[in-house]
Amino acid sequence: MQRAFDSKTGIHIACSSLELNSEGPSSSPPSKNDSEPVRALFLADTHLLGFVYHFPMSRDSDKTCDEPDEAPEHLKRMKFRERWECLSREATEKIFDKLDPRAVFSGHTHRGCHVVHGASQDIHEYIVTFSWRNKDNPTFLLGMMTPNNYSISKCHMPRESTIIFLYIASLVGFVLWLVRCMYLFSSFRHHSVCV
Repeated sequence: MQRAFDSKTGIHIACSSLELNSEGPSSSPPSKNDSEPVRALFLADTHLLGFVYHFPMSRDSDKTCDEPDEAPEHLKRMKFRERWECLSREATEKIFDKLDPRAVFSGHTHRGCHVVHGASQDIHEYIVTFSWRNKDNPTFLLGMMTPNNYSISKCHMPRESTIIFLYIASLVGFVLWLVRCMYLFSSFRHHSVCV
């Protein structure tokens, strides 16, 4: 697995680019360097609505995950190594303290999970699979965010086994049609349209 890059640098970059301070986002008109989409992610009380990061926030394992695209049971019990499969506790706490997000969207493990973090259990982390390479039943998220709230829905992609079955069935159907056309052509010995 790929090692997480220096999380302190990443947090510093995120905080700097969002220009977080105790007063929240400035009420002055945006300058050429301001990013309006980033500003739209803030709630009125300076909480960040959503935060996207490749590595999951710190946790022991996937054992609390209860999703249709979750890891198999033997993988759910495996302990995560901080800075390899997830961020360190220090980095996670710093993100929560500095950015105070309502929702965190991550990946890396490619196994579905919904985890609630924070002392008041108000930070939700969503992880989706989104790849047939890792799961037969991948998912993706659809979300709607407003300045005061957010709504997340997990959407299921077709199972890879279903897609493979459809390809095979289509190929068999095409071969049968081709054999029928060849039979009709040879039995009538004239050019007819195969239908």
